[in-house]
Amino acid sequence: GKEAILCEKDIWEVGNVLMDKYLNAFSDMWASWFDYQIYNELETASPGTTETLGTALACDPAMTGSCCSDAALVDLYHSVQAVVASMREGTNPYAPDYIIMSPTVASIFKRLQTPTRVMGYSDISWDSDGRATKIGSLKVIEYCRANTCANTQGEVMAVIVDSRRAVGAVFGHRPKTYKFFQSNCNSTRIDSWTFFGCGELDVNAIAHIVNP
Repeated sequence: GKEAILCEKDIWEVGNVLMDKYLNAFSDMWASWFDYQIYNELETASPGTTETLGTALACDPAMTGSCCSDAALVDLYHSVQAVVASMREGTNPYAPDYIIMSPTVASIFKRLQTPTRVMGYSDISWDSDGRATKIGSLKVIEYCRANTCANTQGEVMAVIVDSRRAVGAVFGHRPKTYKFFQSNCNSTRIDSWTFFGCGELDVNAIAHIVNP
């Protein structure tokens, strides 16, 4: 649950908009918490597919030469394609549709120098705010709590999922907010509670790209 206390004097000075902003903040906090619970299940899972990078990611955005000499970029791109191909194979194929990574990992794909984007890099898309949106067939989620770009051994640098089968999430009780006026201290207490759970459904619908 979450709780806040608003003094009546503050509401009187600022206006009812203060209460509205607190309630909006509660909604944002719940959304952030739900996202993290789901991501945590994905990152801590024992994935059906693990692709180990050839070399630990080089996170320095500075680059000289052509894009094809950027080993980190090429290695990461090829690892994504290898995971997708692996998940699509077999008698019980999966349909990977999302890749989740931190903004600093996604920024590696911005180190493309030539306008023509050689090799297969033309299938990488960005929105107007500079966020990655697609890599090949995968929709990109740049998630701020995913592992930041690093060369730590064994660190998960990206998670690829078949979102239909990877994780399940359920509400036993959706977020509900209660407001109580506390006459002894002239304030309003806001409490918000939820019953929520999530867990892995099929680890073979989850893949990790990790540092060596």
